Amino acid sequence: MKHVILIGSVLFAVVAGAQTAYEGQTAALAKRLDAYKEQAVLHQASADACGNLNLSTWNTIYIDPNFCQRERKALTWWNQTFAAPLKENQALAMPDISALRMIGQIVTPRTETEEENQLAELTWFRSQGFNGALLVWRGEPPEALAKIAKQLKSDGWMLSLTYGPEEQAETRNYVDPGEYREACRQILPSCAFAIPCWRKATFGHMLHFTGSEISARKYRSALTSLIREAYPTIPVMGETTLDTRADYKLISSAHPGTTGSMIFEAAYKDYRVEKVIKFMRAQQLAEPYLFLVIGPKPYYDCAVTAYYNAQEVWTYNVATCETINQNKQAALMLAGGGGGTRQLWGTDVSDDLTKTTWRK
Repeated sequence: MKHVILIGSVLFAVVAGAQTAYEGQTAALAKRLDAYKEQAVLHQASADACGNLNLSTWNTIYIDPNFCQRERKALTWWNQTFAAPLKENQALAMPDISALRMIGQIVTPRTETEEENQLAELTWFRSQGFNGALLVWRGEPPEALAKIAKQLKSDGWMLSLTYGPEEQAETRNYVDPGEYREACRQILPSCAFAIPCWRKATFGHMLHFTGSEISARKYRSALTSLIREAYPTIPVMGETTLDTRADYKLISSAHPGTTGSMIFEAAYKDYRVEKVIKFMRAQQLAEPYLFLVIGPKPYYDCAVTAYYNAQEVWTYNVATCETINQNKQAALMLAGGGGGTRQLWGTDVSDDLTKTTWRK
């Protein structure tokens, strides 16, 4: 039985029972991954533990010294999920978000300095008219983020929780279902609605990773089911991508259990908000809509010599959020200004409020 495992940019074929070939691959792995000492080590115990798992369905799986032993149960759960019929969940009413202007991302601080910076940034964004925030959980212990969520809710913020692994090779989409459920149990009581997945785990990314629309839908639906197990009364938002390179072509992950839709790629300067809303309604996409606002142009369409500066992006984003709210829909602006951790105006930027410095 052949398993294909991708670690960073290195692809290895592990053939069960071929000890000599395995040893050669292990030696090559050890030699090539010196720079990944804290990230990945593959050894015989891992191969033995993974022997019965069909890992070839996953393009990117993060391997650490105890990966297969610790994650075997989680990976088996995902294997069974993809083999089973699509899970159905009941759609629940969304609260009124027609005036919602969210900022993202709120993350778990790693230091006291990051914690102080995030709170200061939130205070500043509040003074700029923002009234909501996106909480991004990445698989860490959820207690700190739950505490932040509870405080923000008491301060009047409208919150949403999502799972958002960064767009990097070593992050994983196939989250442990027990960990995901526990994070939801602790954090969702402070939230108005949930978004099952974000960043690398969105429907568009999963469609690419799995190569199958039904698998991508099953992934998002399975996370929705875990959300409902943790908090049965929370509404869950769907996801739609407007392909800006195909003149209003939609890629939608809507499935039973979602209410409304988060709209990607529909708030750039070449698209009028009113026209996009009209188009969405013509496609019978259930409202409300939450527009992602990340700048005048997508990062992949910005020439190195033609980056927008920070002030230009800020001015555009705020004006776009105002237009969206005037049309009785919600807006989510990324704190990085556009492109997340990718290069925006010649320097690396982050969407995490633990790192941004807009107030300065």
